[in-house]
Parts: sequence; structure tokens; C-alpha cells
Amino acid sequence: MQDLLKEEEFIKPKYNPWRLFVKFYGIAIVQVMLLQVITSFWLTNLNGVVLFLVFLLLPLLMAVVMFTSDSNNFFIERKVKILALTGFALSYTIPNLVINMVKIVFVRPSFSSIDLYALLWSCVVYFVIELLFSFGVIYMASALIKRRSKVNVKE
Repeated sequence: MQDLLKEEEFIKPKYNPWRLFVKFYGIAIVQVMLLQVITSFWLTNLNGVVLFLVFLLLPLLMAVVMFTSDSNNFFIERKVKILALTGFALSYTIPNLVINMVKIVFVRPSFSSIDLYALLWSCVVYFVIELLFSFGVIYMASALIKRRSKVNVKE
């Protein structure tokens, strides 16, 4: 009789978003590599502002997709959202840094350490901007979803 009433069968398993987030981190790394190849070999004439907008808007769009792909993602703890978005921004920034560093060191006939410092600082600025925009977009979307879900529950 005790076997029929196991408590574990009635407890809803806790939602774990990290499996989904890791998939999106991999997608982000692949996107960076593809964008770097495309902009280095085929679209070499693009303006720096256009490239910056592409490298800024694509991660924002992907962050929204990452959180909207499962509605439970809006209801996870704030610290998990912060860690997830930080990892997501790093998955765009670190491959960009490494690829651009390789391009500076191996493609340019002569480079100075100033080039590498400039690249490092531009990646830090890119990371901070990307992270702030991602936090803002996800925070607003989460607030909107939570507000709508409370309204639907009351009705």
C-alpha cells in the first residue's frame, strides 16, 4: 500500500532552464564565427556602424528568443536570469575577441600592443553595452508577461 502513495510522484519537478540556455550559448558562438567569416571575406566594405548594429541587435534578438522559447523562463529567479544573460553576452564577446585577436596577430603584417589593447577595450565596452541592453529588454518582457499572467489568472 505504501508503494502506491509515493510522494515523489505528486511533486512537480523543478524547472531547469540551463539545458536550453547552453544550446543558445552554442548557437551564439556559431553565429559569431559565421558573422566574422562573412564580414572578413565577403562583406568587407561594410561601414563600422552597420557592423556594430548587426553585432548589437542580433544578440538582443537571440536573447529574446532564448527567453520566449519557453514561457517558464520568465518566471525563474532574477539571479538565474542575470547569470544566463551574462553567459549569453560572454558567448558573443569572447569568440569575437579571440577571432579579432587572431586576425590582428596573423593577418596584419605589423601590429602593436596598442592594437590589442584597443581590441580588448572595445570588447569590454561591447560586453557592457550588450549586457545592459539585454537586461533591459528581458526585464521589460518579463514584467509584461508576469503582468499579463496575473490579469489572466484574475479573470
